[in-house]
Amino acid sequence: VLDIGTGSGCIAISIKNIKPQCSITAVDISIEALQIASHNSIELLKSASINFIQADALNVNFCHLFKTKFDIIVSNPPYIPSNEKESLPLNVINSEPHLALFCTNDPLQFYKAIVSHAENLLNSGGLLFFEVHENFANEVLSLFKNRNFRDSQIVNDIHGKNRMVRSTLN
Repeated sequence: VLDIGTGSGCIAISIKNIKPQCSITAVDISIEALQIASHNSIELLKSASINFIQADALNVNFCHLFKTKFDIIVSNPPYIPSNEKESLPLNVINSEPHLALFCTNDPLQFYKAIVSHAENLLNSGGLLFFEVHENFANEVLSLFKNRNFRDSQIVNDIHGKNRMVRSTLN
């Protein structure tokens, strides 16, 4: 499993907790986030069994960091447009690193890069899961068209909002 943009490591740690036999690599651009994720992993799993790597998913050479392919890629990249900052609850604004929340002017920037990387990083039949902004789920879904993916779909959260896009590499 590859977790791109791991932040505090909660997704990677949760997967490892549920499926301890899985080999998990978690990447983030922030060394501070990786230090927190590593600490959380040791505290919660009582081991350092997740491979944490500092990397920028927007770098065109991102794929070259990995010597293996993955069965699953998960990512919760920055997807909130900066013009929505004022509408977010203060506890989110004051608690979460802005680097992890807000995207550039292109809310699909990370999704485009990761879909492109996934074609090289996933095994055939591998799964790609994205958390998405509810207003951009259809746009993220459209990134899989004319690519080597199938069974792409939007998944709703417990409140019925578009929250995840998943797809399978052919």
